[in-house]
Amino acid sequence: MEDILVSIWCTTYNHELYIKDAIESFLAQKTNFRYEIIIHDDASTDSTAEIIRNYESKYPGLIFPIYQTKNQYKKNHPSIKWIQDLEIQKCNGKYIAVCEGDDYWVDNRKLQLQIEYLEAHPECVMTVHDATILDCRQRTEKEERLYSRDCVVSEEDIISQKLCIRTASMVYRKEVLKMGGFFLNTGVGDYPTLLYSFTLGSVYYFNRVMSVYRQFHAGSWTASISNVEVWCVHNIRMIDFLIRYNEYTKYKHDIYIIVRIQKSAIRILQNFEKFCKEDFFNSLGNLIIDNENKIYCRLKRLWMHLYDENYISENVYEFCAKYSKIVIMGAGNYAGIIARKLECHSISFEGFVISNEERMMDRYLGKRVWKFESIPYELKKVGIIIGINPIIWNQIIDSLNKAGANNYICPFLF
Repeated sequence: MEDILVSIWCTTYNHELYIKDAIESFLAQKTNFRYEIIIHDDASTDSTAEIIRNYESKYPGLIFPIYQTKNQYKKNHPSIKWIQDLEIQKCNGKYIAVCEGDDYWVDNRKLQLQIEYLEAHPECVMTVHDATILDCRQRTEKEERLYSRDCVVSEEDIISQKLCIRTASMVYRKEVLKMGGFFLNTGVGDYPTLLYSFTLGSVYYFNRVMSVYRQFHAGSWTASISNVEVWCVHNIRMIDFLIRYNEYTKYKHDIYIIVRIQKSAIRILQNFEKFCKEDFFNSLGNLIIDNENKIYCRLKRLWMHLYDENYISENVYEFCAKYSKIVIMGAGNYAGIIARKLECHSISFEGFVISNEERMMDRYLGKRVWKFESIPYELKKVGIIIGINPIIWNQIIDSLNKAGANNYICPFLF
């Protein structure tokens, strides 16, 4: 008998309204190879398991369910090692195609197209594609296009979240399941799996809508993270993951990871911008019990720089003492925060500097504004305090490099 080439892996919990769509989309696939359907029901309390059993009886030898009696996600969260172990044990295919029970596929040639590419390109580890986003809260549908043509996915685009790959689009080699350690401790599987795939080879994208991603329905991940505490904890875990991933990849994509971490840090702090210092420290302490944790300390420092008018770190004090001339890079909100802090602490500065490409303005907050090319000081003797949100860190560094400036500090950098 022909070997199974693809294992469809479907995880489901309380998806009685949606699981039929998922299973029917699996059964509709037209392929010239054998595939199996493995459905993991994580102790659903609705009729999901009953629906799966009906399909199991109709398609013996094709559909292989796993019925949990206790919810494994809650028991093991945030670790996903348990589900990876199940995949390794139960999946017989050379490739894994993923689709959660509340999503579904809309192209009956999806598996054929993705597997043909993987078979022909041994350097490729994963293939992905576009999806339709179905917003169950707003009752809207929108096609999500990642690129304008079929192409190899840029790892930098994924790290910095320029693109969002939907789980139901992923088909990857079973070797990807060898990932371990910190990749399995974020509470989510798709993003770490995608980044781990890049360490093994390339990821290829089809400019073709072949799945539907449901969001904001009851019990969905998108609905759960609307809770502020859950959202903050998720971002804290992602920061920890990205710090470890940066080390794991020997800082190959350092500048993009800095941007991604910064975005997560800002997302966390935006929930606390109206808190007083004591309330913020208490709230953060409830999210991160270990007060010596580096993430805890860095988030506290960043919050103080953003929202405590009187706070200046020792690093900024020491930096200002090293240079006879101080300028602030930027001429917006973050630059204004720095300017007011320096004035509050009687630290003089000459004015503001902006990149050569920006539109020129004469003055900001009563001080001169120069472009790097027209600043009237010798740059190597000027201390530059970066007053720009580091979520555009790659652009900031590019401007500094072009100007030949390497004496700078960024108080807002996580």
